[in-house]
Amino acid sequence: MTRARKTKRATDSAATAAAARWTAGNPGTAPVPQGETSRLDALATLDILDTPPEEAYDRFVRLAAQLFEAPTALLSFVARDRQWFKARVGFEAEQTERCVSFCQFSVFANEPLIVPDALESPLFADNPLVLREPYIRFYAGVPIVLDGRHPIGTLCVIDYAPRARVEPSLMERLEDLAALVVSALERRRTEREYNTLRERELMMRGQALDAATDGVAFTDGFGCFTYMNDAHARIFGYERGQQLVGKSWSVLYDAAERRRMQDEALADAFTRGRWTGSAVGTRRDGTRFEQELSLSLMETGGLLCVARDVTERKAMEERTQQLERELLQQGRMEALGALAGGLAHEINTPAQYIGDNVAFLGACLNDLIPLMRGYRDALNDGALDRVQELEERAAACDFEFLADEVLPAVDQCAEGIARIREIVTAIKRYSHPGGAESAFVNLTEAVDLAGAISVNQWKYVATLEKRLPDDLPPVRCNVGDITQVLLNLIVNAAHAIEDAKRPTRGLIRIEARRDGEDVVLSVADNGVGVAPDIAEHIFDPFFTTKPVGRGSGQGLALSRSIVETRHQGRLSFESAPGEGTRFDIRLPIDGPRHA
Repeated sequence: MTRARKTKRATDSAATAAAARWTAGNPGTAPVPQGETSRLDALATLDILDTPPEEAYDRFVRLAAQLFEAPTALLSFVARDRQWFKARVGFEAEQTERCVSFCQFSVFANEPLIVPDALESPLFADNPLVLREPYIRFYAGVPIVLDGRHPIGTLCVIDYAPRARVEPSLMERLEDLAALVVSALERRRTEREYNTLRERELMMRGQALDAATDGVAFTDGFGCFTYMNDAHARIFGYERGQQLVGKSWSVLYDAAERRRMQDEALADAFTRGRWTGSAVGTRRDGTRFEQELSLSLMETGGLLCVARDVTERKAMEERTQQLERELLQQGRMEALGALAGGLAHEINTPAQYIGDNVAFLGACLNDLIPLMRGYRDALNDGALDRVQELEERAAACDFEFLADEVLPAVDQCAEGIARIREIVTAIKRYSHPGGAESAFVNLTEAVDLAGAISVNQWKYVATLEKRLPDDLPPVRCNVGDITQVLLNLIVNAAHAIEDAKRPTRGLIRIEARRDGEDVVLSVADNGVGVAPDIAEHIFDPFFTTKPVGRGSGQGLALSRSIVETRHQGRLSFESAPGEGTRFDIRLPIDGPRHA
């Protein structure tokens, strides 16, 4: 979908108008789109209804919820008489009746739908989901359109308070996420089709392979194509697969890629029976493109080749990664803003005694410089009779006291400047957006940075103790992301200790150890601990037990996403109510497999 979108951003959108016309003519019934039978058939090809949750789809609803800062996001499929949720955040039910569905109206009109306030909408004011639990007030959804013509469901966000306005850029990003959902569904369908084809193999290969959306081809033992479907030919810029039958596979790759394919792909396929990876093909017009390629050795000695052009998907993935980076940076800035008052105090304290010492040094110099000039002039003129007068002036300005205090005052100024430089440097390093790249870093750097940024949160209630061994190996990670996780855990620990209201200072201990191929960072406190009835919810987005203004409920959810999704590690915790909590950050030393 291009940026020149035709989406209407108001309640008088075509979706609402069309639904209103249907409702007026068919009271009490759910709207039925044109081509409902073919739409339901398209949904059936996915074989997705009532399947278990999958992380690939859960990720989309988490991103949608974070994008809109909404408590609920759903990936909904509208079936004949129900809507079923493949992925959901902040919504208990797995499905609802179609007749109460908001999503069906977006599907009906095949365009985005925004409901700023359901209680003010003639379509939804009497909806049971509005008048009773969960009391929906705001809805924004975009259709999931399969094959460019079958709206089978929506990606939507829900809030339980009305919203007067939705920024167009938010809806554009929601549409970007919906496009990624469509790509994932098409890959799912393609994989299902491919498995079906393999089961039937040669008996039905002609008709079935010609209808496949992936490129499929067979070669003989000499590497010449004996069959190629049109989809495979179109990937390489040809109209018909028959144009390449009888030609060598090598005509589709340049010299460098041919050598790599022979050394890696073909070697593995012929020795191990299968190879899967990426390859750079050359189209008929000479342009190069990236493809996913699978080679399987057949009993005939030839190869089964399955190819997929991933150019468009790569572009969408880059867009999603950019969106994730923007959300992470937004969270980083929000955390810094919440700590701003404390950081200002940490800078103001050394600045104040620097100012006092500079004023003292100025007064000292005001007394000492005239006195030193007097001694110099008396010595140069040989006027020893003036020495007595100068000594009296020295005694009057307490020269010995000044001489003893000047150097300590200078040292205090240098110490204060160093402290301010340390804080400012920490703020600059933490707030710098950086990139998505991982590098081998010493985790001590992240610990020190998080401790410096959060110092005003913990120094009045606890001691921060660091136990990081000198032989701790560097870890491949994004140091900015891990710093953000540590900052969240340190601030939470300080709040837990403060809530414990003990007469003595608490303790926050940060430890690190190597465990096989991982490094484990632990942040432990002796605060109030986590009650058993809320322990299972602490990683849920927007879940918090803190008062308004003290926490958004996103810190631990974001931290788990950083550790487990971006770094393929694990974030876990143990807690004893009344005694304290320990969070463990487990990171693979060599970084995530996709790094």
